[in-house]
Amino acid sequence: MGTVGDLIRREDPLRLLEGLLTDAGQGRGSAAALTGSPGTGKSAVLRALSATAAEAGATVLGACATEAERGLPYGVVGQLLSGTAGGTGPPSGARDGRDANRPETLYEALRALAAHRPVVVTVDDVHHTDEPSARCLLYLCGRLAATGVLLVLAGRPSSTPSLPLAEVLRHPRCVPVPLRTLSEDGVAEFLGARPAGAMDAATARRLAPDWHRFTGGNPRLLHGVLADHRDCGPVRPARPVAGTAFRRAVVGCLRGAEPAVTRTAKALAVLADQVTLTLLARFLGVPERAVVPSLAALEATGLLDAGRLRHQGVSAAVLESLTAEESARLHARAARVLYDTGAEPPVVAGHLVAA
Repeated sequence: MGTVGDLIRREDPLRLLEGLLTDAGQGRGSAAALTGSPGTGKSAVLRALSATAAEAGATVLGACATEAERGLPYGVVGQLLSGTAGGTGPPSGARDGRDANRPETLYEALRALAAHRPVVVTVDDVHHTDEPSARCLLYLCGRLAATGVLLVLAGRPSSTPSLPLAEVLRHPRCVPVPLRTLSEDGVAEFLGARPAGAMDAATARRLAPDWHRFTGGNPRLLHGVLADHRDCGPVRPARPVAGTAFRRAVVGCLRGAEPAVTRTAKALAVLADQVTLTLLARFLGVPERAVVPSLAALEATGLLDAGRLRHQGVSAAVLESLTAEESARLHARAARVLYDTGAEPPVVAGHLVAA
């Protein structure tokens, strides 16, 4: 993916973060919460900020939380402390990791580094942070003002963050930096950017409305459509195509979403044209009000439009991602729920055959 395309309409958030970096260089540390739905460019902004900071002579430390290591205590803190080992002055406990379970260890190590030059600390996918590391980040966040440290936490908006992480994200010293999907104008700019789209301005403007409707303005989905568009050469269709790259991008967005959001997307794909809010809630076995946040998250990602998956290409991508066992189980569930709610026999039979 081209860096230029990844940063379309991300200049304002990046400038805000660079301003906080300037403050850190003057001994005024702070934190920022870079939030956005999957595919909206959080990692690209982090990379750009890290590159700018390194060019300015700052020390850059990075960690990436993962769902697989969410149960590993101090996993994120350990990544950050390992990056301080080559610096000047961190406490010895920070270098060998034996004191990583003290909340003040990370703070002391970073304060020592920042005595020589500003320090930028980034944590990507922070929503997967283990709770002990989140407590250390909370301890650090409350003590940044008198340091040269900029802490940037990037992750998806979460409806149920752990308590220490929730405290970090709403801390008075943590500046919110939200990322959203692109507008139609932003899509036109994406398509005309080089090396992302490399289309002339007139073509980009002409294609933008359809491409925006097709992707909801999600940059990851746009990259997928663009790759499929190029693969259609030399005669390229005027309308976007849901090819292999687009379907892979849809699955990538769902992989980065909360489990409840992914389950909702699968239910929407299986129920297809029969879906209603009541039916969806019964299918998922939850109250209707519990489905609303997941629908909102899918809409913010660009996968949902008017309460349904945006188009058949999105539905196909979701259905293709199911294992055979999962597909059978979900179609059997759909048949049962539809039968219980009085659906026509051919509709129920279709799901039984699919199961």
